[in-house]
Amino acid sequence: MARLLQLRWEQLSTHRRGTVTEYRCQSILLVETDPGQRAATRDVLQSAGFRISCASSYNEAKQMLATSPPDILITGLRLGEYNGLQLVLRTRVQYPAMAAIVTSEIADRVLEAEAERQSAEFLVRPLEAGLLLTAVGRSLKNHVGESTLDNATG
Repeated sequence: MARLLQLRWEQLSTHRRGTVTEYRCQSILLVETDPGQRAATRDVLQSAGFRISCASSYNEAKQMLATSPPDILITGLRLGEYNGLQLVLRTRVQYPAMAAIVTSEIADRVLEAEAERQSAEFLVRPLEAGLLLTAVGRSLKNHVGESTLDNATG
C-alpha cells in the first residue's frame, strides 16, 4: 500500500499551474487510524510541499481543528466510533470554506453521494499518489479563494 503512495520528485515536477504545485505551503490535517497509511500519505503530501498535521482519531482531529484549522481536511472513513463523514459535517459547521477529502477502502455509491453532498471529495484506497495530489489541488481550488492561493504561492 505504501508503495502505491510513493512519489518521486520527477513526478511532482510534472504538475503545472492549476494543480498541486500551485497550492504548495497550504496546511493539511490528515486523519487516519492506520499508522502505515497515515505515514505513507503524509510522506507524499510533504514531498509535494504541503504542511501536514496528523491525527489518529476523531477526537484528536476535533482538538486539532479547534486550535489550528487547516486549509484542507483529509480523513479516512473509519475513525472508531465516529467516521470521517461525521468529521467533515462537524467541520463544515465551523469552517464552511475548508476543503475536505474522505478516503475509504470500500467503493460505495451511498458514501460517495454523502461526501459529495458535503462538498467533499471521495477517494477509494489504495490511493495512487498522482490521484491524491490531483484531488488535493482540485479541492483547494474549489474551496479556498483564488486570492488566498495566489498570496500563498507567490
